[in-house]
Amino acid sequence: MTEPSAIEWQQGQPISQRFDDIYFSKENGLEETRYVFLKPNQLLERFKALQPQEKLIIGETGFGTGLNFLACCQLFKESNSQGQLLFISTEKYPLTLQELKQALQLWPELEPWSYQLIQQYPQTALPTQYHFLLDEKIELRLMIGDASESFKGLLASDHPNYRKPQWQGVNAWFLDGFSPAKNPELWSEALFKCINQLSAQGASYSTFTAAGPVRRGLKAAGFTVNKMPGFGSKRDMIFGKKEQEITT
Repeated sequence: MTEPSAIEWQQGQPISQRFDDIYFSKENGLEETRYVFLKPNQLLERFKALQPQEKLIIGETGFGTGLNFLACCQLFKESNSQGQLLFISTEKYPLTLQELKQALQLWPELEPWSYQLIQQYPQTALPTQYHFLLDEKIELRLMIGDASESFKGLLASDHPNYRKPQWQGVNAWFLDGFSPAKNPELWSEALFKCINQLSAQGASYSTFTAAGPVRRGLKAAGFTVNKMPGFGSKRDMIFGKKEQEITT
């Protein structure tokens, strides 16, 4: 059975009761996504550079309300990309369809994509992998369950989508769990190593946090770590690239 999201609504915004944390910035969640994830990963430039039939793969460690994915869809369309977008995400505590609808009402500018997601989203997500096609160029694969187990499952999969040379590797990562102090399992060195193994060489990542254990874990897993000012009142965040292959 899937564990419930345990959402509490405060002034129309979703809050996780389980982790006592916000799903996105109360200041402006969409602008936060653009600042923390889209820009540091240079997605606009990379979308524009894609050739026909070329695919950019984005991986994410916490789907939440789907805001990051939908902001990506908007940017991908605005870029007039000739390529394709594959977004792979995982969520242990998925929102119900009604909760998803309520959360996404906050972003009417994303309605063309949120409508497509809502139309395909199950009433209650089960522990499996869901495939959503928003159009002929945008695909979402949402894995319901523990992030480490889900991504390790991709590494061990015999499915041709995840075998090399067919599997080119993830090109950009959104590390977006709840706060490391409140949800440490999404910030473990074991998960970072798995992320390294699923990544293409030079894959980028970004995250809202700059916590010491996260920085050290990413360095140990073969990623560079760079600091920049955080969004809004947040002091710092980090971003970087895969520099070294981790095989064990």
